Amino acid sequence: MRRSASLVCALAALLSAGCYRVTVVSGAPAAPSPAIDLPWAHGFVFGLVPPAPVNSAEKCPQGVASVVTQQSFVNGLASFVTGSIYTPQQITVTCATGPVRTSAMPAPAATVAAEVAAPAPVAAPAVPPAAEKPAAKAAPKAATKARAKPSTSARRKP
Repeated sequence: MRRSASLVCALAALLSAGCYRVTVVSGAPAAPSPAIDLPWAHGFVFGLVPPAPVNSAEKCPQGVASVVTQQSFVNGLASFVTGSIYTPQQITVTCATGPVRTSAMPAPAATVAAEVAAPAPVAAPAVPPAAEKPAAKAAPKAATKARAKPSTSARRKP
C-alpha cells in the first residue's frame, strides 16, 4: 500500500511539472535562422533565480525580431530530478534584418506635446462649512465621561 502511494505521488509530481513556451515578437522582419540558441540557460530555486541575461547586441546589430524562452521535456526532467533546485530553460534569439514595421498612422502633431508639457491648472475644491464639526459638541461628552465615582475608602462598611 505504501509503495503504491509513493508511486502515485511521484507520477503526479512528474506530470504536474509541465513544459512551457513563451515567444516575444518585436515586429521586425526576422532573419532565416536563430542567432543565439542556449539549450541550457541555468536557473535555480523554482526559477526564482533566473538565468543570466543574454547579450544580443553583438550578434544582432539591427535588433531582435523574436525571443523564445521554453522549458523542454529534458529541461523539466532535470528540474524534477533536482527537486526544482536547478531549473534550466532553453532560450532562442532570432535577429532582425531591418527596422520594426510600423502602421500607416501619421505621427502625432507637435501641439499635442505642448499641451502635455503645460497642463491647465486645477483649482482645489472648497470645503463647505457644514462639513466641519464644532468643538463645542464634543466637550459635553468628555465632561460626562470625566465624572468621578466615589472612592471605596469614603464608603462605610455596614
